[in-house]
Amino acid sequence: MTTAAAGALACAGFTVAGPASAADMLSVGVGGYMQQWFGMSSVDDNKGDKDGKKINDGVAQQSDSEVFFRGKLESDSGMTFSVKVELEGNSGKAADGKNTGVIDESQVTIGGEFGKITLGAEDPASTLTHHGGLDVGISLNCGDTHKWVGGLAGCSHNGFGTYGHGHGDKNQVMYFTPRVNGVQLGLSYIPDTGQEGGNEPLNANEDDAWAVGGNYVGDLGEGLNVAFSLGHYQASQSGEQSYISGMAPAGGGTEKRITAGKLTADKKAWETLEYATQNDKKNMLKGLTGDTTALREEALADIVNNGLMARANIMAATDGSMTKADSKTFSNAALQVGFGSFSFGVVYATNDGGAYTTARKDMVVNANNAADRAAYLSLLTETPGSYESSTATLAGEIGTTDPTSRAASGGTALTGDAPADGAQVHIFDTGKEDASGDTIYAVETAANNDPNNDIVMETVVKDGAKDWDTWGAGVKYSDGPMAMSLSHLATEWDDGGEQDATMLSLSYTLAPGVASKTSIFTAERSWANGRKVDGTGFVTGITVGF
Repeated sequence: MTTAAAGALACAGFTVAGPASAADMLSVGVGGYMQQWFGMSSVDDNKGDKDGKKINDGVAQQSDSEVFFRGKLESDSGMTFSVKVELEGNSGKAADGKNTGVIDESQVTIGGEFGKITLGAEDPASTLTHHGGLDVGISLNCGDTHKWVGGLAGCSHNGFGTYGHGHGDKNQVMYFTPRVNGVQLGLSYIPDTGQEGGNEPLNANEDDAWAVGGNYVGDLGEGLNVAFSLGHYQASQSGEQSYISGMAPAGGGTEKRITAGKLTADKKAWETLEYATQNDKKNMLKGLTGDTTALREEALADIVNNGLMARANIMAATDGSMTKADSKTFSNAALQVGFGSFSFGVVYATNDGGAYTTARKDMVVNANNAADRAAYLSLLTETPGSYESSTATLAGEIGTTDPTSRAASGGTALTGDAPADGAQVHIFDTGKEDASGDTIYAVETAANNDPNNDIVMETVVKDGAKDWDTWGAGVKYSDGPMAMSLSHLATEWDDGGEQDATMLSLSYTLAPGVASKTSIFTAERSWANGRKVDGTGFVTGITVGF
């Protein structure tokens, strides 16, 4: 290759594809882009001052750049072979604080009349086929607003975007059909969702994924053009998490359930043992050991024994297993219509995290709460006869023997406070006997609830922060080297969180591949816990493609 040809190749960013002779080999050229931005923002965080969290606003200069190594070769048979390697220019900091570049994507593509097959690290087909953005500035849909207003969600797994870039550049096998009558389809299979570049042992990660995407691009004449896309991504998720189920042992097995009172006592015993092995940083052993060596050894032996037994009780009760059996799914859609200098577009995406978590605090099932009745009976595998609507007759039988009106009591003594007429009560075995040797059953009401009779369970709940819907709309006007856009994007999470942003952008082409861009935006995010962040930003800069 001549020097002039090599220089032209480097400017184009890829090799010129032509029929290959036996002596030809694929050559690689250099391309890429660089973005340099200067901007300022004003942020209001209602929890920033109170919680000591830093409010990210002020003035900043930011950069984004990548270098592409690309090559393409066409064989005598008409098949094409191409390679691409992308080197990140701004990818974080090393231990010494300096920027360190890493490979973003690397792949080989084989093409022909059948379409094209790609092997390597790349975005899934559902991302590559998506027509998702009309903004001509720093970009709103999966853009950089979160880099200028601290606290905003970005376009990764947090949900503020419809492309699905958060799925990463995973190693995959991808196929695209030829474009026929404006329609093209793509399909991706990702054997290991934990593999992004590099090599992993077989079955290193049990989770795989697949994606499908397609779009239609057509010119309808009279200056009218349309682009429409649909995509879907689905990834399996493995892993288990145990929790206290509160379920009765199957088949009359050994009782493993734990009550609220017992759980509190066992946690205290286990924590005491833990602190004893950690030099008792919280002085939990104070007053528990005697003055002599023998007494201290005896007390410490009790601490060890009680702690281990308590831990065994808790672990025995923790017999539930929550599996991330549901797959993670992500679907997106977009429609763009252009007419002359104007373009209009709408986008939508929905994400189901498919992940379940246990509630972070114990749920105590109150035997006397009518709202818990169904759950309590299910957990205890008891019949409704264990509950009764309190009547004047029942109230009068408290403390008496042989109450024949209730089979659940076993015809033995009842103790406890007299319940109000019509109240839900629970009759339970106290483990004691009366003077006649009969089992004594106690009556619980909301007024005399005993925590040692309330079974503990942890609820398994969907993590709403991983489920969200995003929609957006925008309009763009182009006239020669100048372009303007106005766009809006909004996300709602299932846990109650919300985020929306509106951006006005201006772009002006200064030279081939060089443009000056400016964006003004306002954005707001709220969380289910009450935190709220809102801010405005002004960003201007220059972008260069090479």
